[in-house]
Amino acid sequence: MKIFAWRVCQEKLPTYLNLNKKHVLEDATCVLFNQGMEDAAHALYFCSEVRNMWGDFCSQMDNMQSDLSFWDLENLARDRGSDSLLARFVAIMWGLWYRMNKRIYENISMHINVIVNNALSLQQEYAQVQLFDVSNQKINKVVRWHPPPLDFLKLNIDGTTFPDHSVAGIGVVLRDHNGVVVVACSKVEKEVSSAEFIEAIVLLRGLQLCVQ
Repeated sequence: MKIFAWRVCQEKLPTYLNLNKKHVLEDATCVLFNQGMEDAAHALYFCSEVRNMWGDFCSQMDNMQSDLSFWDLENLARDRGSDSLLARFVAIMWGLWYRMNKRIYENISMHINVIVNNALSLQQEYAQVQLFDVSNQKINKVVRWHPPPLDFLKLNIDGTTFPDHSVAGIGVVLRDHNGVVVVACSKVEKEVSSAEFIEAIVLLRGLQLCVQ
């Protein structure tokens, strides 16, 4: 996202306007609604395709005047809030740019809410990692798997998200008191909106497996 933020602030993204300036395209008009020249600000903020979304996901940046450049929008985000608001603003822009390119160049349509939620989840995870300085942490305990009592089974579950594809993968394993795998399965979950959502889903799938 840092590279994306630098490119968009410098108007280096391959928008229709920039491609037109390089004589790659003859027309710089927005391909979606033909409402204006597609620079970064139009593609990611002012276009009707994404305009109404800002009130839902970043209300501090809603209802901006239409003659602002992306640099103006970025400065307003910084002035109206803390660094966290600016980071949220950039993360949403990154998600919208990814979604637009998927549709234009790969003909893949993605729900805007899913894409934005995934982008914000990535941004939040990165922020949390920055708060954890592993160099100052001492590992006092190693967590090991412990078998269940005799004649019992132990359920272990895990899940991970793939924001680039708006999907998640889950894994479920049942083992006996000797650690022998009784059954194991994995599944792809589509339209995943957040890390919390996939944690709930993988727990549900594990319980469903146990019931069967």
